[in-house]
Amino acid sequence: MERAARRADIISKAVITDKVAACLDGVELAFGAETRHLPSKKSTSADGTQLIERFHSTLKDRTKIMRSFFRKGTAEIILDGWLVHYNFFRPHTALKEKTPAEAAGAETPFKSWADVVKER
Repeated sequence: MERAARRADIISKAVITDKVAACLDGVELAFGAETRHLPSKKSTSADGTQLIERFHSTLKDRTKIMRSFFRKGTAEIILDGWLVHYNFFRPHTALKEKTPAEAAGAETPFKSWADVVKER
């Protein structure tokens, strides 16, 4: 929770977690008493954690092949590129075939890796 709070660099009004016991006090300790802790109802609910669990599964599949990299920096570069692909170029069925960036309303001139390469 503390690492998430540092990365967010804002004080969240609410944090949704699964019902892991460590999260109960962790939200208040990391974000402060003003932040509400919202444990998800169940993993199949619309406001549950199934989306992040699915992301973690996809990320885990991707990082398995990176264990053979000799340098941490190389794996980080590849993973950064994968995150761009995942968020800006890859349509998601849960988002009605939109990318997460499109669903969030983020504007970008790039629609594919080819667009990125042409810009270079």
